[in-house]
Amino acid sequence: MLKHAILFALAALITACGSGGPSMLSDTDIPTSPPDVSTLAVGTPRNISVACFGSTGCWVNWFGHETWDDAIIYRSTTDNFATAQQIGREWAAMFFVDENVEPGVTYYYWVVFQDDRGDYSTISRSASGKVQQSPFASGSPTTVYEEEPARTLQVLPAASQSPVVKDSWNTFVGGRGEYELLPNLEFAFDYNGIHIGQATTRDGIDRSTLATFLHDAAQYESSLTGTHIVTRLIEPAVVTYGGGDLRQEDVDLLTRAVQIVNTTLPLDWRLQMSADDPMPESGIHVEFWSRRDYQGRADYTPGELGVAETWTWDDGAISHSGITINREYMIDGEAAAVEVLIHELVHALGLGHVGDEWASLMRAHGNWNDVVAPFMALHPIDRAALRAIYGRMSPGDAYYDFGEWDDLWYHTVGHSEHVEFGVSWGNGYGEPWAFGETPPVPLARNSRLRGSASWDGLLTGITPRALVVHGIARVGVDLRDLSGSADFTRMEKWESREWTMWGDGDLNYSIAVTGNTFMQTGGDEGYLTGAFFGPYHEGVGGTLEREDLTAAFGGHR
Repeated sequence: MLKHAILFALAALITACGSGGPSMLSDTDIPTSPPDVSTLAVGTPRNISVACFGSTGCWVNWFGHETWDDAIIYRSTTDNFATAQQIGREWAAMFFVDENVEPGVTYYYWVVFQDDRGDYSTISRSASGKVQQSPFASGSPTTVYEEEPARTLQVLPAASQSPVVKDSWNTFVGGRGEYELLPNLEFAFDYNGIHIGQATTRDGIDRSTLATFLHDAAQYESSLTGTHIVTRLIEPAVVTYGGGDLRQEDVDLLTRAVQIVNTTLPLDWRLQMSADDPMPESGIHVEFWSRRDYQGRADYTPGELGVAETWTWDDGAISHSGITINREYMIDGEAAAVEVLIHELVHALGLGHVGDEWASLMRAHGNWNDVVAPFMALHPIDRAALRAIYGRMSPGDAYYDFGEWDDLWYHTVGHSEHVEFGVSWGNGYGEPWAFGETPPVPLARNSRLRGSASWDGLLTGITPRALVVHGIARVGVDLRDLSGSADFTRMEKWESREWTMWGDGDLNYSIAVTGNTFMQTGGDEGYLTGAFFGPYHEGVGGTLEREDLTAAFGGHR
């Protein structure tokens, strides 16, 4: 029975790696010959790129649609199209995931477009990729700090910014996790090569599913009602860090983990970070211990990489939490290390373990290999649970007491050759995102640019009242000191079947560039995070989060 006193609750992470098998194509799915490309009515696919990962397969990316064509994907183990076989067909898409791959094999891919009349494009050039054993062997994800690593341990004051992660060919801004061009988009705007469209989907988490998950993840049962109850921090927390084996790379990875967790929390609940001494009666303190010290714990379990402890009152209020990390948490690479940190941070925020039937980062055994792209994003059910707990519930509430909840999502999406961006909105909150091809060098080393550069495009967003907002976006950078501005003008909202001015019609921010990313340094309220995209930094995109608007933007140089 729970008493009216501070109680101790332990949530341990036990790791056990699992692997999912590839989905196999049948012989009847694969034609024996390539298409007839005698007609040239359809634009040729371009910018073909391939990245292969051991756990998910080979990701094939392309650009070049001039209409809503089908993209037909071919594959061979030799760089000869005559030996290629069709492995997939995608409509109005720009990527395909080939799951039927084997480690150690190099695959060659081609893309052909076909329009609704049946005419084919010319065949794209080939692009190849070799399947690695590790899902990150061909390029570790990085953060906004990767271009300028710190030489001494320091605080990174960007915990509230959107996470910036890259794989071997794309950079992603934001934490939603699902980045795809929806097939049922209704386009409304076209400016500077950027098309803005809206769509609705029924692919969210429904109320029954969320309630069941919160029941399973509840760490306590009420002594009065016998009902599983919500445990939650009583006030916004500062994440402090230390320990006998703390390194700068730990601070970098912890910052990235905090940023990803923060994408699920209301703005006034977002975690901050500090290197101050641990505060034993508030916040979340993270310590990094050597393997010997960690395995010397009295309650150590073999294979354990981290443990979270919460000090919780019997009404479900968490006063503070502590996390201890085993130095071996990086044994499987940066991506897995960040997942360990996120898992323990979510424990510290109040969620317990769930069973393997859930597509959740809170599985008890660490078999998280089906996390959706971009890598290291929280699953939809994890994001919904944290948003419900910190946006609608109080400590001690019954697991089902979070009000109305719908699986309907509204989407506003921007699409162009060099950047994709948008906002998905449901149940009162938005999830912004942007992505594009990673430039080969930092912006400051682009030999084609001198003095200053600017990018023009569009902003699109959704208000807390579910009103769509559009505006003109311009990002300018002084290449001498990498300072600049992000300005959004002519901002209008769609209300009562007409466009009217949103606010005073504009937002203005000063920015600072680090590598190929940037964040706000002053100006209006809000968290602005962006990145440059394309082989020569042709594109720009990012996210903007405010209490009155969740938005994303994109532009071309």
